[in-house]
Amino acid sequence: MLTAVYGGSFDPPHAGHLRAASLAVKELGADRIFIIPAAVSPFKKRRRGQPTDAGRLELCRLAFSGIPGAEVRDDEIRRGGTSYTVDTLEALKNEYPDDTFFLVIGSDQLISFRKWHEWRRILSISPLFAVLRDAGDLEAALAEARAIEDETGSRVTLYTEDPLVVSSTGVRDGTADAGLPAAAEEYIKKHRLYPKRRAKK
Repeated sequence: MLTAVYGGSFDPPHAGHLRAASLAVKELGADRIFIIPAAVSPFKKRRRGQPTDAGRLELCRLAFSGIPGAEVRDDEIRRGGTSYTVDTLEALKNEYPDDTFFLVIGSDQLISFRKWHEWRRILSISPLFAVLRDAGDLEAALAEARAIEDETGSRVTLYTEDPLVVSSTGVRDGTADAGLPAAAEEYIKKHRLYPKRRAKK
């Protein structure tokens, strides 16, 4: 089984996240995609209107519900502490030893990928599927993809068509449209999340 793995804070999820997940399923032919919200440090004060961990999980379930094979998992939230991608992938590989994995990331993350914790071990488990988020990232993202492939022999797939620029910060402060399904928007409204965003609607 081919399994795509897509992690992030998802605070909140938005159209850029949905597009990356959808492209991973379509372009890779993935049988499923695990959506894995990162843990939030217990020592980090929660902002007013920020969802709890349980709230982020539910919001992700609602947001990604229209993507075939999407499964929202609480692996990193249950583990707590600092979320290292390599630990998550190793745990998944142990759980599903016969699966082939792809790690889904944005082009901004690709550009800094060789600074990630144990990045070579990540590639030994899972090649990368990167989605261009901003046309301005293209040159640097292509260069980094080539460098990773030359240095490790691991495949890097970079999807470059029609980049969609959306940031979670912009969604939270109301300067960007989340592009979420109606059920996810209703959840945000019902639980009074992201007050700056709601105030600008």
